[in-house]
Amino acid sequence: MTIESIISLGVDVSKSSVTCHILTQYPIGGLKTYWQKSRTKANSLFPSFYSSPKRKSKQKSAFDFADYVTENKPDVAILEPTGNHYSRLWARILESLEIKILWVGHIELRRYRGGKNLPTAKVKAPS
Repeated sequence: MTIESIISLGVDVSKSSVTCHILTQYPIGGLKTYWQKSRTKANSLFPSFYSSPKRKSKQKSAFDFADYVTENKPDVAILEPTGNHYSRLWARILESLEIKILWVGHIELRRYRGGKNLPTAKVKAPS
């Protein structure tokens, strides 16, 4: 497997949800350009899944997350956890689907975003 053939799933873990994004290659023009072009389409590009979804809001569940991962077949998931407790459900799903998990800490991610001049504010998930 070459670096060009790796499909990565970025997973941002929140208290009761995750927000995901599949990357098959480094964005042309860099991450900042990609972010500026894609943030208006955030709801479709960065799907969110909830541990306790609200039925009326049509929120996607952990089962939908498993389906999303199965459909996209990532080689690796890069997990940015809010905490071990909140991450456990999502990590178990990934492990059960035999997806390798790479953990990224908050401090490292904050420094990386700062070095790439990326915004620190989170994308709001649809309610």
